[in-house]
Amino acid sequence: IRLSGTWIGGAGNREHIKTAIAWASVPSVFALPLWIPQLLLIGSDMFTTETPRLDAQPMLLIPFLALAFAEIVLGVWAFVLLCNTIAEVQGFRSAWRGLGNLILASALIIVPLLAAVFAMFVLLRT
Repeated sequence: IRLSGTWIGGAGNREHIKTAIAWASVPSVFALPLWIPQLLLIGSDMFTTETPRLDAQPMLLIPFLALAFAEIVLGVWAFVLLCNTIAEVQGFRSAWRGLGNLILASALIIVPLLAAVFAMFVLLRT
């Protein structure tokens, strides 16, 4: 994030970026306890494509969906907070530039990995 941020005019240091990421993770920490009532409601059905407990008791769907919605809201909040905190640390005026910084940083990891997988696929095929 620091490297890709400097490409687009960012000036954040490693410590500030780590702190920004930590603060942006706070909503995710609050989302973790929501798993407990979900597990109590539907148990192992959370981890399968078949949901016999929900099918047998449709009223369980309402609290389950409410908890799932809360998790989605907290996840979106964490992502928006990450874009904003990265933008703040890098000295950008816009959270959109923070998002661009995150996209560039992700591309720095994903593109070489995809190239390596493609190269291995081509080499193993011959």
